[in-house]
Amino acid sequence: PAGRPSSGSGTSSSSRAGRRARRARLRRRGGGGEKSGAAAERRAMAPQADKRGGGAAATQAKAAEPEMVERHGHKFHVKRPEPREGVTNMEIFSGDHGLQPQKNLKDFIWTMSNEPHLERKKIMVKDLGRKITDLQGFEWRTKYIVVVILAMQIGLGYYLREEALYGGTLKFWALAYVFGATFAQMLFLANHEISHNLAFKSVRANKLFGIFVGMPMLVPYFISFKEYHMEHHKEQGTEGVDTDLPTEFEARLFSSVPGKLFMMFNQTWFYAFRPVFVRPKPFTAWHLLNVLVQVVFISAVVQAWGWGPIFYFLASAHFAGSWHPLAAHFIAEHYTFVGEAETASYYGILNWFTWNVGYHNEHHDFPNVPWSRLPALREVGYEKYYSKVPYHNSWIGALWDFLFNPEITMYNRVKREPVSDTKSD
Repeated sequence: PAGRPSSGSGTSSSSRAGRRARRARLRRRGGGGEKSGAAAERRAMAPQADKRGGGAAATQAKAAEPEMVERHGHKFHVKRPEPREGVTNMEIFSGDHGLQPQKNLKDFIWTMSNEPHLERKKIMVKDLGRKITDLQGFEWRTKYIVVVILAMQIGLGYYLREEALYGGTLKFWALAYVFGATFAQMLFLANHEISHNLAFKSVRANKLFGIFVGMPMLVPYFISFKEYHMEHHKEQGTEGVDTDLPTEFEARLFSSVPGKLFMMFNQTWFYAFRPVFVRPKPFTAWHLLNVLVQVVFISAVVQAWGWGPIFYFLASAHFAGSWHPLAAHFIAEHYTFVGEAETASYYGILNWFTWNVGYHNEHHDFPNVPWSRLPALREVGYEKYYSKVPYHNSWIGALWDFLFNPEITMYNRVKREPVSDTKSD
């Protein structure tokens, strides 16, 4: 161009010559010229690529985390985590479900999802129809089996009436733990069946029989238990309504390993008295009848055989909900070890002694199916429904992990806000 010094083209030529000379020197050193320059460029870019890749991984990890919202001082899961596609094993601890473990919790697992059982029940009834509904209804054999167990428990109390006195002998404590606690747990879970009106057709007959069956437990609990248990089914996980849930006070006080051991040792009495403090009920004529029958029973036993059988019944009731294999169902049923798996089933041998209460997802889906038909319910619904619900291989394993794993606490329960709190927002 006009006015540009003529030396410009010479400078440009010398610059190109210099670059060619440098490339030649690199080739002589084995560097490979442009290839070496490209490699250097890739090395220079590598940290930036790592940063970009790390950012992408972080984004993916963040996307995998459950969506949370904060309400009333708690973090709520917006959506229930689902098992991964193609799951073949829904066992809580060893399965390939892909649900994240719930560990080191400082608060309960608050969720905005509805409890899972009513929705699954509606779908299954619509899908399977009479295959499901034909399984519902009372079981006529229940009352006869219960009377035999009740007679054995009272008979063993009579047999140990002398052994129970003055602190009890080793024989007394061994029999109270092995047999007494087993019979007491069987009677309690029989009353669980009866509370669902599954021993007789008549609601009144079931109430009267439940009061009768509860006599060796010494506490007049059946009528209250029936009321609270119905709420546990209808409002599972609802704070202040479902009294199966531990309170914030209990969770803070007993979440350490020693605290959990203490709670479990005294669990019978936690379950007996927690509802009275959390959700007191009006005292009705049925409650009065329950108390009167209990007073008459205790008075008659003491009058006829002394205090020995009462000590036996008390020890049996205590051990039934304490450090006992059958008491593990209280932990395994609703404590959440992974995801939001708030109800877990168990299909092992201990169901023989517990009226198949291990079929707990099935029971919560269809509370009007009696113990004897729960395996058939699972079989009918297995392929499409119950192959995808969480379960435990071992009640004792679940109890052991709960007690001695410091990362599992009393906070490992799913909770929901009461409807009134939800509406207020």
